[in-house]
Amino acid sequence: MTKLNLKKLVTSIMLMATFSYCERSPKVTYILSETDRSITPMKVSISYLAKNYREYHGQYIETVGRFYGGFEEFAIYTKPTLFTGERYGFWLDLNNRLNIEEESLIKMSGHQVHLKGILDTTDHGHLGGYLGTIKKIYFWEEK
Repeated sequence: MTKLNLKKLVTSIMLMATFSYCERSPKVTYILSETDRSITPMKVSISYLAKNYREYHGQYIETVGRFYGGFEEFAIYTKPTLFTGERYGFWLDLNNRLNIEEESLIKMSGHQVHLKGILDTTDHGHLGGYLGTIKKIYFWEEK
């Protein structure tokens, strides 16, 4: 490959990357405006929450995790572990008053989301396969 062809190839790749970045839709935030402003959720990483979830039962929490929504799945997860690929998740009980359209949820699947809600460790979500359920979600933001 000549230097001129290599230069054209690199330029083409850079332009395609630039255009694909520009075409990304803006990140979306959903907030319930009537939520009590006195609520101060505990900020906790999703991996710490997965290890110590029982400590947070009944508390308002704020976390960021990878969201997956689809057939029989509506949850956020930790990152898979390097060697085993295991990941731990929390079922999501979405507050309908957030008015998140189904199309938006489909687009967000596989992306990180920032959530605020109450953790219920007695509810293990669909088919009992989750560590707990995050309920009364009043803040949802795609990261």
